[in-house]
Amino acid sequence: MDITTIQEIIREIDGATNILLTAHHKLDPDSTGGILALYLILKKLGKKPVALCYEPVPKNLEFLPHITAIEHDKKLMQDFIITLFNPESDVNEIKYSTTAEGYINIIITPKKGSYSEQDVSFKGMTNKFDLIIVVDSGDKKNMGRLYEENKELFEKTTVINIDHHASNDYFGDINLVDTKVSSASELVYYIIEHMDKGLIDEDVATYLLLGIIADTGSFQHANTTPDSMKVAAELVRRGARQQDIIKNLYKTKKFSTLKLWGKALARLSVDEKARVLWSSLTFAELSQMQAKPEDTKGVIDELMSSAPDVDFIILFTEIAPKTVSVSIRTKSAEVNGVQIAKQFGGGGHVQACGFTKEDVALEELSEEVIAAVQKYQQERLGGPAQTSTQHNPPLGAEERIARRLENDLFR
Repeated sequence: MDITTIQEIIREIDGATNILLTAHHKLDPDSTGGILALYLILKKLGKKPVALCYEPVPKNLEFLPHITAIEHDKKLMQDFIITLFNPESDVNEIKYSTTAEGYINIIITPKKGSYSEQDVSFKGMTNKFDLIIVVDSGDKKNMGRLYEENKELFEKTTVINIDHHASNDYFGDINLVDTKVSSASELVYYIIEHMDKGLIDEDVATYLLLGIIADTGSFQHANTTPDSMKVAAELVRRGARQQDIIKNLYKTKKFSTLKLWGKALARLSVDEKARVLWSSLTFAELSQMQAKPEDTKGVIDELMSSAPDVDFIILFTEIAPKTVSVSIRTKSAEVNGVQIAKQFGGGGHVQACGFTKEDVALEELSEEVIAAVQKYQQERLGGPAQTSTQHNPPLGAEERIARRLENDLFR
């Protein structure tokens, strides 16, 4: 752990008052937990934090206390500064009036002399933040509209980048990026620990444990480490509501999610030689089931934990017409999914990554991705090159996998 960087972050927080908290635009349990934990800690320290992400919080996280602290429609207000300079005049009175057409007339009456148009200048200025903290975002672009609409703010304000993705491009002025930790929430814990562990109450502990549990798949994924288990134990000791987290993340499923599982299972494909399993969901299916793209996360997670005898698990989701989101998971750190994602402009972790492509057909993109996986696996495993990109599995293989998944999903 980079203690020097953590100490630098703490010094920046100590010297700041107005602090903007944000994350990648598609909030998930880890980014949400990290933001909320920092929000409460900063409030305790007497700071004035603003948590902002333009995408809504996923429904399964609405159980969290203080969840409404993350704002979704707040515009970063801009002051418009009018500068009037004439050393030979002095202001006696300033007043304004409005017209029916919406004009604002600002009336300045001097004590002596007069003002002219040459004495007036104008400047727009974004509202002042002393510090910006970005949690769980690989680059600025992943912050979506918040960054796109406020680039000047990000350029003029110190940015702290807290992340655990291998694809992070170190966009911050201060970068706490560690790919060996389980989650961004675990990194936030280490920052708070070096501030004052006594600041962690039941709510803060719950937020941080949420991020760790979600990103480790409830301690099932390979990114579970002795340190993450130790941190989780400490958070439970400090009152983290583990059962609330488990209930809302894993034991409460919407009907739309269950229907998506059914569609994904019915459309399973497998290439046994390339050791890759994949499925897809169309935009029409999501619309028909009144499901949202985030509802598909449970599908890829269940495929990941249940699919036998494969290295790659891939889910293709058409989140809008001709726009496809691709989630890639691998069973072992020896199988580098990021190498596939990067070919299509994506990124993430070695074992959990993905990308989104616009203006592309679902079937066309799936064929390209599976072909890339087959090539990667042929080079990694050796043997004859794959000749088919959309491979029909040997009779019985798909049924065997589906039955195994069904047993695991509904046991």
